[in-house]
Formats: sequence, structure tokens, C-alpha cells
Amino acid sequence: MATQVTHNNDGHFYTIDVDLAKEGAEVFDLTTYFKARVADNNVGLRFRWFWQGQVFNTVGKKPRVVGLVGQYSFKKADDGTNRELVMSPDASSVAFTGDVNDCEPGGYATYYFPEQMFPQDGMFKGTVGLLDDSGETARYTSVDIWFKVYPQAGGAQMGKACDYYIDELDKAIKEAEEDLKAGQKAQQQIIDEYQQKITDLVNQLNAQGQTANSMMETVKAGLTTLEAKIQQDGLFTQTEADTFKQTVEHSFKANAITVVDNVESLKAANAFAGQTIKTRGFYTPGDGGGASYLITLDKPDGLYQALDNGLYAKLDLSKTYNVLQIGVVPDKQAAASTNTIALQSLVDYPKDKIIVFPAGHQFYFSEIIIDSQDKLMEITGGGTLTGKFKTTTTGKRHSKLRFTDVSFYFDELSNDNNALSLAHTTNPQVDNCSFTNCNACVVADDAEFQNIQQLLFTKNTVNNCNYTIYSTSTYSSGLTVQYSLGDLTFTDNILHCNVEHLHVEACDGAIVSNNTCFFPSYPTKSASKGNNIYFKQSTGVKINSNSLFEAGFHGVLLDHCQASSVTNNSLQWGGQRSQQTGEAIMVVSGLAESNSSLTTITGNTITFNSAAGVRCSNTNDFVISNNHMFEAGGSRASSYYYGSNWNSAIQGIQVDKDCSNGYVYGNYSPHNGIKVESTTTSAPSNLGYGIKMVGPDTGFSKLHFQQISHTTDAYAQIPFADVQKVVAAWSPTKDYSVIAVGSGLRIMAYNESNGAISMVTNTSVTVNVLTYDF
Repeated sequence: MATQVTHNNDGHFYTIDVDLAKEGAEVFDLTTYFKARVADNNVGLRFRWFWQGQVFNTVGKKPRVVGLVGQYSFKKADDGTNRELVMSPDASSVAFTGDVNDCEPGGYATYYFPEQMFPQDGMFKGTVGLLDDSGETARYTSVDIWFKVYPQAGGAQMGKACDYYIDELDKAIKEAEEDLKAGQKAQQQIIDEYQQKITDLVNQLNAQGQTANSMMETVKAGLTTLEAKIQQDGLFTQTEADTFKQTVEHSFKANAITVVDNVESLKAANAFAGQTIKTRGFYTPGDGGGASYLITLDKPDGLYQALDNGLYAKLDLSKTYNVLQIGVVPDKQAAASTNTIALQSLVDYPKDKIIVFPAGHQFYFSEIIIDSQDKLMEITGGGTLTGKFKTTTTGKRHSKLRFTDVSFYFDELSNDNNALSLAHTTNPQVDNCSFTNCNACVVADDAEFQNIQQLLFTKNTVNNCNYTIYSTSTYSSGLTVQYSLGDLTFTDNILHCNVEHLHVEACDGAIVSNNTCFFPSYPTKSASKGNNIYFKQSTGVKINSNSLFEAGFHGVLLDHCQASSVTNNSLQWGGQRSQQTGEAIMVVSGLAESNSSLTTITGNTITFNSAAGVRCSNTNDFVISNNHMFEAGGSRASSYYYGSNWNSAIQGIQVDKDCSNGYVYGNYSPHNGIKVESTTTSAPSNLGYGIKMVGPDTGFSKLHFQQISHTTDAYAQIPFADVQKVVAAWSPTKDYSVIAVGSGLRIMAYNESNGAISMVTNTSVTVNVLTYDF
């Protein structure tokens, strides 16, 4: 970055930071150093050397400069432009090698340049660097530089890897001088052309990050040189020369940047239309509120400051707006009211915008209303927000609304603290945010069909909130469901909630995956925690690969849902408040006119649940397969149960009698069984330990039950003719397991104390058998 060297070390040295590995051009204003150097040859110029941003070790090395002094020209590049600076053949060699004592710890090296390096005409071009001749072979590490003096302006500059800079400035001065001498163009035309060339140069310097003050000094030096040549040749009178200089300076200022301390200084500045003014801060320099303003005659659209001279300063930020630049005061709760007004004016600005709340600050405000607009609005920046956002429900649908990398934080939990109340919105995104002490992170109502479409909520962290997403539906019996949400994606979040992690009613399409859901742990005996995931009156819900812990009621509750799946989830310690509503996965319909249907529950691992691992009620067309259930209703589940009326007679899977067209197979429940309540009087009430059950697609009407008694043989088997029709067999006393093999049934004993399984041989047994007429 171009810079003006700073004066330090009791007035003896001027310091320049240079990175040996950094690419790109830099220009350094050496005017102050040069003036001191003219008065005292012993004034040193100190360099501080870096390598890729890290301090370079200069100890033991010697400062060295080597190059040529004289006239110069430019070698044309392939595109015809002059870029490479070439010294003339008669240029003189200049070299300087310092002492090891001139290099100090911290990357410092002091150079005492010979007088020849600062010619009054022409320039020096060469290298400046560090010589290490301590070993057998000397090593020289350096960068390319040039020095140029502007005698009329009394200044000097040093350039690193930017030959084009001198080329452009020289050409602008030379061509303007020649045009004036030739008298072939009007003075204003010459001024305009010179101004354009200078503007082009300024744009190049801007692109490289040169400061406004340095640019002003650069052009003033060139302007003074041009003025001196014009006066010397008698082309202007003094008055004409002064007019020429003022015209060019004024024109340049309109393209340059004036810097003031704060907005109050901006208002008081003697600015003119077309000028750009930059503030170092909003209230005080360095407070983070610095910005650029374009001065206009007329009151502009958007954000602006009214100036004392009757003009206006429009905030010029493209699409990115730092809230400190509009006067938002951070870290002060008392500023919430004024912050709300400032933020509301920014949000109302009908243009694409990225609103930045800087990290390291807490911003207090009340509620910001996002009016209907089809424009990008992103809230970001890493800051902490103590306030709420709410979208309107009329006009155009909101689109391109995003919240990312911010923290919503309320000092205490309240039912009024809904961070984002979204409605009438398409494709809102909430990612990589955190929420603390909110009632709900996102609230949706059912004001219209798919009131929120394509909501993406991903990679967020939620702490001590009642709900993450909360949506309701006004649906009642006999009415058509009006989906308030459509195409919800809810993934990769870490959630600590008090009531429900997801409470979603009336959703058309949802993916819920890879989330970790925690409730207050058992010792708190929370009276508020309910289900981990609750969907009602929804369709196309996919719940996959989530980790769900310590639900008060269900881990997953699907109420009157269609075409949904619950797969590969881990559910632990659920149903702590009530066994009656404590199934790990519950599919039910509370609506008399319609069942839940088309549901797949497979591959889930359910551990220490107080009630059944899986239960279906008033459900048809379902599959329950390959789920593993450990100790549903077991002793370890009871240790974490703080409800009333504990019941240890719990099934691994329960299918109620109002279900139909179900397939239940491949499930593993070693400590309890599968219960089917059927309208067929001969159907069993209990299917025993770990036995598969396969149901037909027409319900359970073809199931047949019988009980047989027999003595096992030496291979623990009893004969059974219809073994191919067996879908389940079990011991009515639950003291052993029954497996259909070959032409009979094998009886196995299970030892609960050590988990061992052994064959039951030469023993009289009674077995219940369920067959199916295929």
C-alpha cells in the first residue's frame, strides 16, 4: 500500500515497511525525508523488512543499494503501452553498502544514501536490499525501486515495482506542455485532457490503495513542475498561470478524496458538488463508522447527511453498509431507541444491501420491520444483535433475505423474544448464526399458502431457547390444509431448547437432517420440555440422521402426516415426563376424517426410552423395519423417568388396531417385543423377544394364532409342519426365544444378567405361533 513515511526516533530516521515477498506496486512520498536529507547528509532512511507479513531477520546483514542515475525512457509492452523504465546508456553507476551495525533486531535496516541518488534531473533506478556476506558466498536479497526528485515542488518519491506510474505522470506533463507551446488547442481543452490523464493515474493508484493525501501531493508536485515550465517559456501571464493551476486543482479535487475526522466535520466542511469526502469515524476517528460520501446539490435518495452549506453528502457504500456508518451506537442499551430509527431507515432503503454488524460489539434495538421488496438484504458481520426482525405480510413477496454470521442474544428468556418473525417470504436463509434466550428463533404463521417458501436453516447454534422453528396452523376438521411452510431445509444445527426443537404445523416438504437436539437434562426435571421434533398436518417430511436426546415426550411425533420418513436417527432417554406420550417415534392422526399414511420408519437406534420405541396409531400404508430398540421401558429408562405411574410392560414396537396395510420386519428389541392390536380375535397381543413380524399389504386378516406344547430334542428343536408360514413365534412366559428353522422351531434361552444365549434341549416347552396364509 502506498504511504507517506513517518517521522520517528527523535527526528533522525524515517521508516518504510517493505515486504520482500509482496507483489504489486507501491509509491512512497519521501518529501519530508528529502528535505531533511538536503540539510544533513547523515539523515538515514530506515526500512523495516518483512517476508510474507512476518518480520524478516536482518541481524548480521548489511544494507545495500545499487543502481544507475541518469536520464530514462520507457520500453513499450506488447500492447503498445510504455511500462518498463529503461535507463539511458550513459547513466552513472551508484552503489552503497552499509555496516552490520546498521541492521537491528525487529527487521530494521538504516540506509545512508549517497547524494548521487537524488539527481535534480533524471532519476535513480536500481535495487535496495540486504547483503549477507558472512559465509563463503555472498547473498543479496532485494526489491526493485526508483527515486525521483521534483525540484520545483521541493519533493521526492520512491517507487517499488511501478514504472508505469512515472511514465503516466511524465507523459501527462510533457504532452500538456507541448500542446500549450504549439498553441493548437484551446486552454480549456488542454486542461480537460490533462485532467483526464491525471484522473486515469489516480484510478490506477486507487486500485493499488494509495492514500488520498499521497495522491494529492503527487499531482501537486507534477502540477508545480508543469506550471514552472509554462511560466519559463512565457506561455502564460501570471494571472493565466494562477487560473490554470486553480482550474486543474479544483477539477482534481472533484475526483480526489478529502478526509475529515467525523460526520460533524463533514457537515461543516466547505464542500462542493461532485467532491468525495471520507470520514475517519462517525462520532470519533477510529470508532468503526468511517465512510465515503459523495457531495450533491440535490437531496439524494438513500442515506445522506445534510451539510451546513446547503449541500448533501450521500453515503457511498455500493451494497455494503456498516451500521456504525449510519450512527448506530454499539454496546449501549440506552441507545436502543435511536439505533432502531437508524436501522429502520437503512432497511427501508429500496436497494440491494449487505448490512454489517461488526464483530466484537453488541447492538441494542427493538423491532425492525422489513417491508415488502424484491431486493437482496443480508444481515451479517459477526456482531451480537439484541433485537428482532419482522417481515410484512402484504405487497410483493420478500426474496433474497439472508441472516448469516451474527448472534441473536437477549439478556433473559421471554415469550416475546422471537428473533425472526417471517411471513410472505421466498428463500430466506439463516446460516452460521447463534441464538440465545429466544422464545423462537424463527416464527411462521399461516397467513397465506406457503407463507414461507424454501426456508434454509443450517449450521446454527441455539442456546436456552424455547423453540428453534415455531409455526402454527388454523386448520380445523373439514377444512383444506393451508400449508404455512413449503420446502423447509433444516440441517447441521446444534440445538439446546426448552420446549420443542421443531414445532411445525402445515408444512409441504421438509428435510430435517444431521441435527443434534438437546433438552435440559434429567436432574432439572423440566416441566416444559416436550417433543424433539413435531410435525402436524404435513407432507413429504424426511427426518434423517439426527441425534435426539432426553425428550419429555416423543423424540419424533408425526401427527396427520403423509408421505414421510424417519430414518437412521439416534434417539436416547426419551419420554422422561410421561409414558403415555413417551414413544420415541410416534405416528398418529388426531383427525377423525383422515389417517396418517405412507410412512417409513427404518434404521433408527432407540435407547432407554420410557415407552415404546415405535408406535403407529390410526395409520395406514406404513413400514417399520430394521430399527434397534434397547430397553424400552427397562430399568435404565426408569432411572431417568420423573413422570408418574411407571409401567414396565412396554413394547419395543406397538401397532394399534386402527392401523392397516403395514409391514413390520427386521427390527431388534432384545428386552421386549412387538405388540399388535388387531380386529382379528385370534391375533396375539404380544409377539415376544426379537422376532420379526411381516404383515401383508391387506392388513392382518390372514394371520392365524395357535399354541403348541412339545419336548425339545438334542438340538433344541420341536417339530412344526407349517414352518414356512411362520411369521412369529414366542414363549408366552417370555423366558426364551423361538426361531423358525428347517422343519421346526428352535428354542433358545436368553440370560439377562450376562446377555448369553444358549439352546434349550430335552425340555418341555409351550410356544405361541403366528402364521400367515400367503
